[in-house]
Amino acid sequence: MAIGKRWTIPFMSKAGVSCHIDIYQDEWTGSVTTLTGGDTPITYDEKDDKDLLSPIRYKTGYINIVEQNYGDLIDIYPDSDTSRYVEFYYGNRLDFTGYIQASSYDNDFCAGPVVVSFPIISPLGLLANKRFQP
Repeated sequence: MAIGKRWTIPFMSKAGVSCHIDIYQDEWTGSVTTLTGGDTPITYDEKDDKDLLSPIRYKTGYINIVEQNYGDLIDIYPDSDTSRYVEFYYGNRLDFTGYIQASSYDNDFCAGPVVVSFPIISPLGLLANKRFQP
């Protein structure tokens, strides 16, 4: 199954570094749409686990995107855990890879621009709740 880059979110870090977030969609072959990030376009952190010997350590966070008109971002909402792949570049360095999580989304119906937050998770996080067969 091929994926294609569908959306990109360019922005400058607080340190003045040129950054961008690329969001890929399964089976996409069309053009890339440029979106506007919120005040903090991406946040993520390693899972806070008190057990230092935990076998799975992964990152979770949020991508914050400005929605100009209600419904503009409807296609970004994923239909499975792996249908929206994400890459975050800090300068030329790939700093995060993962997926937009398929979960329930809540969005206010209002006119004008609003910031919509999409939860993200690194690939190892998808394994955290999977039962392994011996």
